[in-house]
Amino acid sequence: MLYSHIMIISNIPFTPTFEEYGKKIKLEKFASMEENVRTLFNQASKLLHPKALVKEFYIDDKKDSTVTIGGIHFSSTVLSTNLKTVNRVFAYVATCGNDLENFSIDPSDFMEQFLLDELKELGLRKILTYLRGYVIETYKLKKIASMNPGSADVHVWPIDQQQHLFSLLGDVEKSIGVKLTESHLMIPNKSVSGIYFPTEVDFEMCQECRRENCPDRRVPLKE
Repeated sequence: MLYSHIMIISNIPFTPTFEEYGKKIKLEKFASMEENVRTLFNQASKLLHPKALVKEFYIDDKKDSTVTIGGIHFSSTVLSTNLKTVNRVFAYVATCGNDLENFSIDPSDFMEQFLLDELKELGLRKILTYLRGYVIETYKLKKIASMNPGSADVHVWPIDQQQHLFSLLGDVEKSIGVKLTESHLMIPNKSVSGIYFPTEVDFEMCQECRRENCPDRRVPLKE
């Protein structure tokens, strides 16, 4: 069976502004250090280059708790259930970009680390929004949902499945600068991997996650 080529997305129309960054970090809390915040933003935002890669795959096989895609076996009952009526998926990795990894900050200054991470998060959210729209438009889909290894309770889709997803997509580090550690975490830290799939119902990983007080929660836990 023929598969599509990997599509690399970079240079999206994105110019972060201090105003939107200020809203994200709630700048009023840092009124006494606004000048320092602005300086960090002006320097770091020039190095914020979000990127993504995505590839279409047809599903090889589905069982109760496993799905085979591109010859690689993924273990997840929730994934198998979500893909029950689906024939193709779109594997992806998105990142804020690795140009900020060597940006000079004091490693012991937790405030500077927070400010830099929030800027990287801004870039990640922009590329994820762009990527979702790209998949919907390119493949003429009405609605898609996403699953991400390690983003919910451990039984939902274990984080070690991240290795399988990277294997599916080839040399991700060479393509967009994202590498996987031995503990299956991604560098840069503001990166996301997952699978988009066509759906007629709403699905969010948050509904399978019992983590309390998560700042990124979008929907309540589904009991």
